[in-house]
Order: sequence, then C-alpha cells, then structure tokens
Amino acid sequence: MIDIASIHSRLNLEVMQGDHMFSGKNLKHYFYVGASALKVISAVDILANNPRINTILDFACGSGRVTRWLRAAFPAARIVACDVRKDSLQFVNKTFNAETWHSKEDIASLIPPTSFDLIWCGSLLTHLPEDKCAILMNKFSEWLTPGGIAIFTTHGRGVVSRCLDGSQKVLDHDIFNCVLASQLQNGFGYADYPGKKDIGLSLISLEWAERQLYKIKGVRILMAGECLWANHQDVIAIQNRAISDYTHAY
Repeated sequence: MIDIASIHSRLNLEVMQGDHMFSGKNLKHYFYVGASALKVISAVDILANNPRINTILDFACGSGRVTRWLRAAFPAARIVACDVRKDSLQFVNKTFNAETWHSKEDIASLIPPTSFDLIWCGSLLTHLPEDKCAILMNKFSEWLTPGGIAIFTTHGRGVVSRCLDGSQKVLDHDIFNCVLASQLQNGFGYADYPGKKDIGLSLISLEWAERQLYKIKGVRILMAGECLWANHQDVIAIQNRAISDYTHAY
C-alpha cells in the first residue's frame, strides 16, 4: 500500500517550462491531478494484492505530471517514461531519473524495453480513434509482468456532462453531437481535432472498454469506475492474471 502522506518530502516540484499540461495559471490543480493519479494507483494496487512494483511505465508521460509522483512513491523502482515529445523526455529523464522511451504514432509496432509491474496511461485513449484504443489495450496486457497491473483513463459520462453544459469545449457543437451519438449507439465516439489526423476527442463507455478486455486472454478487470481521476476521467484497470486462476482455486 502506498503511503501518500509520507512521500511529499520526496516530491520534486520542478515544472518544465512549456509543459503542455500546465497553463501557468493553476499550479495547485496541476499537482492535484498528479496526486489523484497516485491515489488511483494505490487503490488498484490494493485490489490487485500484488505488492511487487519494481518496474513502472508512464505511457504518454508528457512532462512528468504523474511521473514525479511515481518517483516519489517508488524511489527505488525502474521507471520508464514514454512520449512522442523529445524535449519532455529529456526533462523527465533529468528531473525524475526516469529512463526514456520515444514513442511512435504506429502503436502496433511499439516494442517496450522491458515488461512492467505497473503501467499508468493517463489521458491518451481519450484522444485516439477506436482501432488504436483497442490495439493499445492489447499492448498493455502484453507488456505486463505476471500479476502486473495496467491503469488507463477514458472520457465518459462526466466529460459528456461538462461538454453539454458548456464548461468544457473541445470540438464544434455539431461535431461533438455526432461523436456523442456514436458513443450512445456503439459505446465509442470519435472525431479528429480540426486540422489533425488520428488525434482528437474520444468518448468511451465502460461497457465498450469491458467488451474489448473480455477478448484478451489472461487478464482480469480490477476496476472500471467513473470520474475517478481528478473527478474528471474514468479509470479502467486490469491485471495480468487469468480469471481461471481464481475459479480453479475456489
């Protein structure tokens, strides 16, 4: 179990200049989001009943919003930070003593440097089309050590509510309504951001995510909850352990 209160003395508070997740206006909220990720990880770790976390992957790490909390919580762990931004990777390597792995847009071709006891992926599937989300969920299962856990976040009903009441706007009104209609009908809705390709807004129901995970042999779903990360994004967690391991022992 992670003792979150005890790690603050080890927390590195340096923020990268130009961090795309920090507007420069609300540092308290920036750190709150990172701390919330660690709380989610702590809860999933308890559910997994797997105390060994020696290798960690922060996938789509950005400039270390969550990586700093991982380093403080697991000072002796091998942490690998993966992103497409080379300048962010340089900062994370220097500031949080994390190994770096430069990602590619072709998710299917990614080969990790090792397997992992813990994978954290915050706010990436929230921006990918359906086929890439499905591929990435399979990749996470493949990259885990036996008993390892993978945690990723999605846009669910909480984000839909914010978009509908106007407190959050990321797409044109008509385009968003098309995305929402698709999500309501099929469980998954997506549209590219203007001028972009294969990067945009996705809305994912927990039922859609569970259907994809049911297709993956050798994993069990530990958590599928709404608005658990920073009271905003849904959280889904899996463990590399087959359901049959439990039914056979019953």
